[in-house]
Amino acid sequence: MLPAFEPCQIYVHDAHVATGMQLPPRYTRPQWEHNQYSVELWLQRALRAHPWVVRSPHQADLHFVSANVSLWCVLNKGWTLRRLWKAVAADPLLAWSNRSSVPKFLAVQYRQCRLPWGQPKLRPDDVLTLQDMLFGLEENRLPVGYPPGGLVSPFVVSRPAWLTGEAALHGGADPKPRPPSWEDRPLIFFAGHVPKLSISTTRYRLWERLRREPNVTTLSTTINCTIGAYAACRHPPSFWAARDRTSLPRFCDDACAFAWAGKSRERPASICGISQRTKPSRALAQFYGQICQPYGQVPFSPQLKSDLERASQRLPHATYLAQAMSHRFCLVAPGDFVGCGIYARPSYRLRALSVFPLTCAVCANANRVSRQHTKSPRRWRSGVRVAASQCS
Repeated sequence: MLPAFEPCQIYVHDAHVATGMQLPPRYTRPQWEHNQYSVELWLQRALRAHPWVVRSPHQADLHFVSANVSLWCVLNKGWTLRRLWKAVAADPLLAWSNRSSVPKFLAVQYRQCRLPWGQPKLRPDDVLTLQDMLFGLEENRLPVGYPPGGLVSPFVVSRPAWLTGEAALHGGADPKPRPPSWEDRPLIFFAGHVPKLSISTTRYRLWERLRREPNVTTLSTTINCTIGAYAACRHPPSFWAARDRTSLPRFCDDACAFAWAGKSRERPASICGISQRTKPSRALAQFYGQICQPYGQVPFSPQLKSDLERASQRLPHATYLAQAMSHRFCLVAPGDFVGCGIYARPSYRLRALSVFPLTCAVCANANRVSRQHTKSPRRWRSGVRVAASQCS
C-alpha cells in the first residue's frame, strides 16, 4: 500500500488576475479541456476547493503559478506570453531567483514556447516545472534530491467516459465498444506522429519495417509531411533555379497540407525548414547541405510514395480507440524527444482498451540507439513473425 501524502500548504497565484493579462473571449477554444495539453486547466480546477490551499503566500510551502501557458502557446501567442512572464517576474514574491525559501510550481505542458528564464540551463533552482517533454540540457537536470527541476507529465485524457473510469457518472450513455475476440485481432497497431529524420529516426524506421506486414496496422497523420515531402531532395539545383524564389522555402507545403489541416494557427513561416527571407543561394546551400542530408538513405520509390499516402490518415478519436482495441498489441515508441510523455500513455489507456503495449525503449542518445536497434529489416520482420506465432 502506498503511504499517505503529507499535507502541503499551497498558495495559488493567478498570473492572469495579478497582471490583468487575460485571453480575449474570441480566442477561447470550447473543447480545450479535452486537448492533450490542457494540464494547466485541470490543475486549476483541482485546486479551487482543495483543502491544502491557503489564502496567504506567507503560510505556503509551495507557490503555484496559475497560467494558461499551453493554450496561449498553441494559439501562437508567444510574444504576449513573454510579456506575461515579465510581469509575473516583477512581483517580488514570485521573482525567479536562486535564493527563495519557498519553491514555485509552474505547469507548462506544451513546451514549444519560451520559458520565463529563457534557456533551460538558466532555470532557477527554486522552480519546479511540469511539462510534456524535456529538451537538451533539461534531461541532465532530472530530479536528484532538491531542486527537482523539470518533470515530465502525461497528456490529458478526459474522454470517453468508459476510458477515464467515469461511465457511472454519465449513466452509461457512452458505453465501451466491444473488441473482437483475441483470435480475430491483427497483431500490432502502430499510429502517431512520425518526426523529421533530423530529430529522430526511430518511428520512421519502425514504420518502414512494418508497413507491409499483413498483420500490422501503421498510420500517421504527419508521415507524408515529415518524410514524403523530402522526395523534393532528389531534384537538382537547376530545378529550383527555374522556379519562383518562394518555391524552395515552400517545398513541403503540398505534402504538409493534410497534417496541418484543422490547426488553430496559420501555417508557420518556416514549417519546411527554410525562411522565406533567406537569399536563394543560401537557401539552396541550406536545403542540400542541412535539410536533405538526413534523408539521403530514404528510397523515394513509387512504392514508398504509395505507402506514405496510404498511411497518412487522421482518425476521429472514437475510431482511433476502436482501431486500437481491435488489435492485440500497440507499439509504443519515443517521438520527437526521449523525455516525451508517450511512455506514460499506455499505463492507463491500454489497460482499459484491452490491448497490451509493446515498448521500444531507447537511452538518452535517441538517434544513435535507433540506428543500432532498427537498422536490420530482417530483425524486426522476424520479431513480428515470432510474436504472431506465440500469440496465436
